[in-house]
Formats: sequence, structure tokens, C-alpha cells
Amino acid sequence: MEGAEQRRPKDEELGPLLDLIWEGNSLRGACLKLGLHVPSTSDWLHSDDDRREQYARAREGRAEFLQEDALAMNRAAATGAAQNGKKIDPSGARGYLEAAKWATARMAPKTAPVKRHEIAYLNLSPSERRARMAEIEAQLATEGEAEGGLDEE
Repeated sequence: MEGAEQRRPKDEELGPLLDLIWEGNSLRGACLKLGLHVPSTSDWLHSDDDRREQYARAREGRAEFLQEDALAMNRAAATGAAQNGKKIDPSGARGYLEAAKWATARMAPKTAPVKRHEIAYLNLSPSERRARMAEIEAQLATEGEAEGGLDEE
């Protein structure tokens, strides 16, 4: 469908779209293959919690696919074995591995940064541990107020 007029996605196209992503394609590449408008498809994927979750799983699968493919290519280059009937040049395999690592890092699902607090409770007494936890909770409450309040249920 490449070169065809791009259109908005339909619900029945979710499976084929996610399959293409799982097989190593970017969202853009998958949309081009299916004739979908990329920005509309991105908005559509993120507009529903279930679709967003499935899209994240497909991106994780894509990372595994690219990793396995790069490792197979490098293994073939290191052992002199053929892959897909062709002998692999080691320098080309190294370049492929670097490109796969770069692409995987850029295309991985983005997650919110996690604030990590100092955790050194192994040598603390129970009362010291409670005091340290109270300090951390107070700090988090202060940070939450500075950011506009905490959403408590």
C-alpha cells in the first residue's frame, strides 16, 4: 500500500499494525505499509488505554525482535556461518548491531522517570527506619505540594 493515499486507522487494523511493529517496523514504517496517516494513527493508539497498552507491548516485542536479529547476525559473522544463504562480513555485522542498539533505545516505550530515594535500611533499627520513612514521606509531600498538590483517593 506504499504510495497510496493515507487514511485514518480503523479498529480492525489494530492487529495488523501491531504485528508489523512487533516484526521490527517503526510506527511510521508500519503505517506506510498499511496506507495509514502516521499522526492520526499515533493519536488513535494513545486515545484508548487498551490500545496504548497493546502498542507498548508491541514496541517491547520489536525490541526483542531487533535484539535477536542483531545477535544472530553477529553470531553468524563471528563463526563464519551463513545467514539467509549469505556470508556475513564482521564489520557490517558490528555496524548492524550498533544500529539495532540505537534504534531499540529510541523506539522503546517511554516511561515516566522514577524518583529513587536513598535506601540504606539494612543496618537501621526499627525506630531509625520509621524515622527515615517519615522523613521521606514528608519530603514527598513537600514535593507534591510544590507541583500543585497530590491526588489522593
